[in-house]
Amino acid sequence: MEQKNKVIHCRVTPAEHAAISMAAKDSGVSITQFVVRAALAKTPEPAD
Repeated sequence: MEQKNKVIHCRVTPAEHAAISMAAKDSGVSITQFVVRAALAKTPEPAD
């Protein structure tokens, strides 16, 4: 596996953070995984 050593920061509003957090939780992944997958258009379908 390729080493992960780069950092990307972004600022979001509290409402955006809450929405991203909930979407990540619903998808069963971390916020970081969710945001990276979304940025790369690989967002998983929400878990049931």
